[in-house]
Amino acid sequence: MKKNILIIKELSAIYPAYLVLLSLFPILIGYVIDIDLVDSREIIINFIWLPLFTIPVLFFRKRFIFQFANLFYFIVGLIQISHWVILKGPISLTSILVISNTNYQEAIEFFDLKATSGLLTLIPFIFIYILSTRQKTPHINSPYKSYSILLVLLLSTIFIAENAVHGRLIRKGIPLTAKVAFSFYDKINLYREASKKNTPNKIDAKPSVRTDSQIFVLILGESCNRNHMSLYSYSRETTPRLDRRKNIIVFDNVVSP
Repeated sequence: MKKNILIIKELSAIYPAYLVLLSLFPILIGYVIDIDLVDSREIIINFIWLPLFTIPVLFFRKRFIFQFANLFYFIVGLIQISHWVILKGPISLTSILVISNTNYQEAIEFFDLKATSGLLTLIPFIFIYILSTRQKTPHINSPYKSYSILLVLLLSTIFIAENAVHGRLIRKGIPLTAKVAFSFYDKINLYREASKKNTPNKIDAKPSVRTDSQIFVLILGESCNRNHMSLYSYSRETTPRLDRRKNIIVFDNVVSP
């Protein structure tokens, strides 16, 4: 009986309750919003990687390491929960690419449009973070300390190594946010390489007619989105001439004169 109690205490030190809640809370929110979009494998992955934060705390007994782990999972969870509530899905490479190409004003307008009362779920999440920062630094005073830590590290190492050997560590062996971050970094590097190769062509343009005054027309193309058209109730007057026309028929995705 005492041995079982010691094992439970050791596991609770390796997996602190509030830190576990911080790591799993975004997944629980995902189950509530759309269970079909949640990858349940994420739960296992969280339990595999969490000891890599807590075991150094047990060895070095440094509180700042424990506080860093709490802050890390809080920031990651904050991003994931906000993404679930606003976009109704898990964080993805596409959403990160869109965000990276969005200016501050567009981000504020999109937030005003999509923000819902679902963001109130951040309140209990913040409360859990506050409790986690006040929790005592985990420690193990047990003759089985080394065995428990070695067992957990062994399981984590086997899982990580198995995925690495089969070439799927990034795809299936790390937390979702880290996977998206790696994919984003890879895409940025590919873009930079392509930018170096696709240097602008220099053209030695000379006028065919020699005159004192000449007119040069520079045409710039830019994509248009209906969310930025006042014709479709955008707050700014971006399509004033179309707004004034009386023979405009507005369909779901079509503007027809």
